[in-house]
Amino acid sequence: MTLPHVSEILYKHKSPPCEGCPATDDLSPNTPLMTQPIETSHLVRWAAACLFAALLSSGCAHTATVTAWTPAEIDTAGIRRVSVMSLDGDQGEETTRKLTASLSGDKHYTVVDRFDLQEIQWTAGVTDRTGLLSLDKLNAARESDVDTLLVGEILESSCHDSPIDSNEQDRAEEPLSESGISQTTGQTLMRDATVSIAFRLIDVENGEILASKEISHAYHGKVVIGQPGTHTHREVLDLLASQCVDEFSEMLAPRKLEQEVTLAKPAIFVSGYSFVWNGNEFARRECWDEAIIAWERAIAINPANDAALFNLSIAYAQQQNFAQAERMAIKAVNLRHTPLYESGLDRIRRQMSDFDKSLQQRQDLN
Repeated sequence: MTLPHVSEILYKHKSPPCEGCPATDDLSPNTPLMTQPIETSHLVRWAAACLFAALLSSGCAHTATVTAWTPAEIDTAGIRRVSVMSLDGDQGEETTRKLTASLSGDKHYTVVDRFDLQEIQWTAGVTDRTGLLSLDKLNAARESDVDTLLVGEILESSCHDSPIDSNEQDRAEEPLSESGISQTTGQTLMRDATVSIAFRLIDVENGEILASKEISHAYHGKVVIGQPGTHTHREVLDLLASQCVDEFSEMLAPRKLEQEVTLAKPAIFVSGYSFVWNGNEFARRECWDEAIIAWERAIAINPANDAALFNLSIAYAQQQNFAQAERMAIKAVNLRHTPLYESGLDRIRRQMSDFDKSLQQRQDLN
């Protein structure tokens, strides 16, 4: 194993100079490793290296934010036009508007206003909890060239406040809250709220249920009466209903999500470590092109730098070059088996599969 010269430690290791995507002149492949060789003893080299290793170990975690496609959970083939029926239950009409807006904003589907369908009475759109629609309603949707109908009902929508201290019950009566208990300004209460909604996506052609899910979101926490920012019961329930709607909408179309991944840390006693460190800093700032230059420079110096290889696999996956990403990850795993490298390779293979499936779904929807 080759110990880095102290000049590489003192001269080459430096963070990128700006917050954006900084210049990378010192990271180009033609840059010499050392500009001014320094005559030092082996003892000084080891001392400098050990001191710098201590500084590295005390730094921030090496992570970066990447984006990845997640496919829809249903078969989207043949689905173009969707109509959202009025959801049954408390606040059903408001939730229907939220669901319609969520699907409209997704841009993958054409949302047909239910009032634009053929003149059919829709007030009892669901015949039972199975979500089946009557034949005349399906025929009306077909006549309007709708592919699927989205129906559902609010199963639960509740919000209650309770005193934290049992002695609160004996306090002087003040205006009642929505829970029916007395309140005073500054009083701390425990609030519990739950919203549960059953969603069903119906194929208009054959009446089959393409997707069915009951989704619940809850809130549990302390609230202070009269404190600025304290939400009313209705505001809390609206927020929980929106979370349910968003979760179901995400099932219906491919989407791009951000996630944080862990980068391999540079090994102080491995040649090229400074370029790995700089690459990690670029990746943290989402300057992926600069990160790739730095990690490739580390590999040019030391082809067995497993940290640089693994981090390159993350960068290539971010750029959707999955074949190259897989090759880099496999090389890193072959050089050193670690849980980080093995889980990273598995993640890249999932990303590749999800990207291909999402791409096909986006083509089908468009």
